[in-house]
Amino acid sequence: MLVIFLFALLQYSLAATPICTNGFRLINNRCLKHFGTSTNHQTAERTCMNYGATLVTIRNAIDNRGVQTVSGTSSKPIWMGLYCFENDVTRCLWDDASGDSSAYSNFMAETCEQQCGNLVSIHSANENRFLNSLFIQSDSGSLLIGATHPSKNSFSWVDGSLWSYNNIDTTAASSGNCIAMSFGTIGSVSPGYWYTVNCSISYGFMCKRPAGVECPVNPPQVTVTPVPNNPSYCNSALIMAPGTITSPNYPSNYNNMQSCSYQLATLGAYNVLLRFTDFITESGFDKVTVFDGDSINSPIMGIYSGNLGAFSVVSTGNSMMVTFRTDQAVVAKGFSATFSAYSYHT
Repeated sequence: MLVIFLFALLQYSLAATPICTNGFRLINNRCLKHFGTSTNHQTAERTCMNYGATLVTIRNAIDNRGVQTVSGTSSKPIWMGLYCFENDVTRCLWDDASGDSSAYSNFMAETCEQQCGNLVSIHSANENRFLNSLFIQSDSGSLLIGATHPSKNSFSWVDGSLWSYNNIDTTAASSGNCIAMSFGTIGSVSPGYWYTVNCSISYGFMCKRPAGVECPVNPPQVTVTPVPNNPSYCNSALIMAPGTITSPNYPSNYNNMQSCSYQLATLGAYNVLLRFTDFITESGFDKVTVFDGDSINSPIMGIYSGNLGAFSVVSTGNSMMVTFRTDQAVVAKGFSATFSAYSYHT
């Protein structure tokens, strides 16, 4: 995926008057720079790292407005320095190692998503009239709908559906990036028409989901297996750098017919450096395979077996998959490897 506009956050030393260099602009006490070159996420990260920076991070509504200010009237998406490992804001980590996004999240329709839906999208005049009729007697004045207005003449639905119907009141003053439907009881916008609102202000809202979808009241319980005192992390969940992985039973011998996977990851702007400090397996049969990505479908970086000295492997992105497979005969000590975040400049 190519994205036209890229931002970087440059950390500066604390001083009486902060100074931004290399074309960065001081906004909200942070140095931001806009790049107008179309690029993919990995190249965007590399570009920022070459400036000693990260992709832009957003901690609060002020930061969010600052990024909108720098982007101007552009309707193009931008890369942010946020990497999500799961569909949970606490598993979305900022590139600058400052933590997760749970303290400030502008992910719209979170409540609706918990009900297996999205904020309502509207695709015809009939649908709009029906929705308006449900709330015309409401005292709320307006209803938040699932649309965003990132810039002039640019609109989109948060559920990803096509923008095929528009009922924006073009005479209403623009006041934000979210969109509400008026019921005519507050303000000058006529009933049924839409207008932009500040996303930080509370409104009533309606969720929409496909007919027949059943959403469980209580999600299934997840069984968590206790971690042993000396874990190998064989077949564990995602493991964040830094850490150590080993073959099962290390430094004792591993078992026959062993099958292990290790999913390693670090923050978005960094690579994974995997350093094997000890490696002894049955040569040609008991193999460690390293993949340059988060699955076994990623490119293979190397397949290793035998009695090897210390060696290292570096991913091109922020994730690495490692597998260990053994056959039905002959066992050995196995391996031990450390992994950590790694950065290099191009």
